[in-house]
Amino acid sequence: MNEGAILMRIGPGTTPDTTLVRYAAPQISSGGCPFLTTFELSNTDYAAARAALLTKEVEAKQKVEDLKKQLRDKWDELIGKKS
Repeated sequence: MNEGAILMRIGPGTTPDTTLVRYAAPQISSGGCPFLTTFELSNTDYAAARAALLTKEVEAKQKVEDLKKQLRDKWDELIGKKS
C-alpha cells in the first residue's frame, strides 16, 4: 500500500475479528478517479494503524504550536515588545 493512501473504516468485517476498510490510492495522472478497493484488515492491525495516526496527529499539532510560538517570539523581538 502507498503511504499517502487513505484507509477509511466502513464497518465490521465478514469474518470474526476483522474490520472492513476502503483503500483509496491517490491519483497521479489527471483526468481519472483514484483507485478504490475494499478489503478486510485484522482488528489488531487496524487498531495499530489508527494509534499510529493519532500519535502523528498529536505530534503535528505540537509542532504547529511550537512554530507559532517561535514566530510570535521572533515578531515580538523584531518590534521590540517585551514578554
